[in-house]
Amino acid sequence: MKLITQRQLIRDLPKRWQRQYAGEKLGGRDKNEILERLKELDPETATKHDVAKIIENYSWTRLICEQCAEDSVCVIVIGGKTPGSKTSSLCLPCIQRAAELAKEGEG
Repeated sequence: MKLITQRQLIRDLPKRWQRQYAGEKLGGRDKNEILERLKELDPETATKHDVAKIIENYSWTRLICEQCAEDSVCVIVIGGKTPGSKTSSLCLPCIQRAAELAKEGEG
């Protein structure tokens, strides 16, 4: 299991952006210019809205729970330990509901 937070996504965004788009153009926009603007953000206080103003979408900061389909500030990624295995990303409320269901099954 691994915890992924929106703050981690924002902190790592310049590095992920550079790895993805080094030297390319994005719909006429220079991706290096976008990278420089992302680097100017304070990684400890920037919000997903600040990021979206720069890259013009929320895709790089979105954490969607695969159970309830809600955007969350953090998810737990479960699975992926063995080759070919699948993972699932779940928000805290869905993890708590899963624990409640497991307790019901014990009784």
